[in-house]
Amino acid sequence: MLIAGLVFGACQNFNILNKGYAERELTRLGYPAYLLLLLGTAKLASVLTFVITGYSTLKEWAYAGLVILFVGATFSHIMAGDKIGSLLPPFVFLTLVVGSYVLRPTDRK
Repeated sequence: MLIAGLVFGACQNFNILNKGYAERELTRLGYPAYLLLLLGTAKLASVLTFVITGYSTLKEWAYAGLVILFVGATFSHIMAGDKIGSLLPPFVFLTLVVGSYVLRPTDRK
């Protein structure tokens, strides 16, 4: 679920899906449009990190980066005065990231 959501989010960041939505949303929140390239690349890099076996330290960094990403997204929506509906998607993904980290198999800890 987490990986599918990250791929979907990256596709929005790269303007493949929902053309223009992510750029409008980032601009509305006060961020420059070029940030979409960075965010999409980071999401795909984390997906690759989770899919490739081994590299446990790199996976820890990917988890940390995603927590920062989704906490920042939630905070941005709060500061913009958005309603609860806008807070739910980043909060749900934050919950998925934390859940994935906590529930990972013991051989990956």
